Amino acid sequence: MMEKGAQQPPPKGAEGPGEDVAKIPDEELLRWSKEELVRRLRRAETEKRGVIVEHGNLMREVNRRLQQHLNEIRGLKDVNQKLQEDNQELRDLCCFLDDDRQK
Repeated sequence: MMEKGAQQPPPKGAEGPGEDVAKIPDEELLRWSKEELVRRLRRAETEKRGVIVEHGNLMREVNRRLQQHLNEIRGLKDVNQKLQEDNQELRDLCCFLDDDRQK
């Protein structure tokens, strides 16, 4: 039996990367020492920063790819416009030649 006011160490299975402290009951957290709580808080902060950095990197990659696609779309629009102009020119020429042939 433990002395009154003594705090129990955290259970062995409660440690590990990606641990969700929110799932641990308050009663159990209250039994942990201040040092253990601070250690876990620091670990959670470090993991959170890592996730934020990873998210930022992913967003940069998504934005880079989006910019590439937008540039490709602009290029394809330019090509399409040129082809439409060429097509109209050929239609006009066909009409001219057909009119000329009918005369």
